[in-house]
Amino acid sequence: MDCTLTAPSPEQASALLAMVPYRERLKMGRMRWPSGFMAMPVRSLHEVHINLMMDEKSTPAIHFPSLSTWVDKVVGDGELAKVIDACVVNDDNSYAEQCQQLHTIIGMRLVQLREIADVSDF
Repeated sequence: MDCTLTAPSPEQASALLAMVPYRERLKMGRMRWPSGFMAMPVRSLHEVHINLMMDEKSTPAIHFPSLSTWVDKVVGDGELAKVIDACVVNDDNSYAEQCQQLHTIIGMRLVQLREIADVSDF
């Protein structure tokens, strides 16, 4: 999948990296074995990226259309939202594979934004 994203201005990059207000957080979580669902609402692309990581005993729990809408309307990155939509439209991939793809795509976007905004990794 080609996910080349155009580079925003330094001001836009800083805004895309910022945390959104609490009331505009994205509801997501993790399914953990044996305890079940654990809510982990997120307020930034960085937090989405962290919560999309897979491990042996938990799986991200996210509604992909809600993620795309949140990235577009709340975070303000319409281009990334379109890439997310394109990624999850592919019915050939499992839910876990889609989460891994999104983790990679959002990670690449975060690296790009941090370089432009001249912000180190957190």
